[in-house]
Amino acid sequence: MPGDKKTDGPHILVVDDDEGVREAMVNVLEAMGYSVASAINGKEALAYLREAATPDLIISDLAMPIMDGRQFRREQVKDPRLAKVPVIVVSALSDQTDIDANEIFIKPVDVDIFLAAVDRYCRGSR
Repeated sequence: MPGDKKTDGPHILVVDDDEGVREAMVNVLEAMGYSVASAINGKEALAYLREAATPDLIISDLAMPIMDGRQFRREQVKDPRLAKVPVIVVSALSDQTDIDANEIFIKPVDVDIFLAAVDRYCRGSR
């Protein structure tokens, strides 16, 4: 899986079709000590999740080809093992209706506020 890195930190899956955004997010999260895997759309993310250990957090874009973020989330919650994994949406779309997510960030994102949210979900209960 592209961007699949192993560290001892909490595990995050980043789902975004924009290679530059995805790589930047992976690099920032890895620099903060997280173990990060990535997928280019919801379909690839679901395939990864069905084979991998359950992540601590999923960060997803909304507008993606093949399976967008809304479709991905609907499929994610159907799987009892994945349903409770928190999701942070990071999207350029300002239409926030019908989004089932724990938090929503509109691009461009304030990195410090975003990383604080990631930390709450990944390390808050540790």
